[in-house]
Amino acid sequence: MSRTRVTLAALAIALTASGCAALTGSGSGGETRQLESPTATGPRIGGSGYSYRVPKNWGKPGRTVPGFDPDSAAFDLRDTDEFTDNINVIASPTGRISPDEIEDGVQEELERTGATDVEVHDRVVIAGEESAHVSGGSSVNDVDYIVEQYYVSNDDQTFVVTFSFSPDVPAKKRTRVTDSTLSTWTWNA
Repeated sequence: MSRTRVTLAALAIALTASGCAALTGSGSGGETRQLESPTATGPRIGGSGYSYRVPKNWGKPGRTVPGFDPDSAAFDLRDTDEFTDNINVIASPTGRISPDEIEDGVQEELERTGATDVEVHDRVVIAGEESAHVSGGSSVNDVDYIVEQYYVSNDDQTFVVTFSFSPDVPAKKRTRVTDSTLSTWTWNA
């Protein structure tokens, strides 16, 4: 299987798991941190009522996954290892979900889908709203990857924002990519 097909299959599985995870739970809270990195300077990617910038050398994927239709997606176009780092966004099928609801049930849900080392992190502020932040490991066709997942909400909708990285990408670099991208998130008027 080609590297692109592995990446696209991983994209579908990561997003499917994130959609299920966001439907359960209620009740726990966490600390909140501000996004710290400089803003991304790559292309602006648009979705259903929002847009964000991705890092330089990232862009829209050239292929799609049959049966899977993310609201928006972008890939690291210069990535050359077995797994292409990417961002994928889907709308929660239940509308707005609070960070408490997400944090309370996400670990068990993601582990049920095969995710490993699932961890709930401090919340972050994205476009003026608190967002839960969850990470974990996964594997598709013996290709491992790490997921950093955020839940960005406006008045009536939560979007599950999933960044997927090769396991050799250090935590500081993952944070630089996620923070620089999420700091550019804007809602369309």
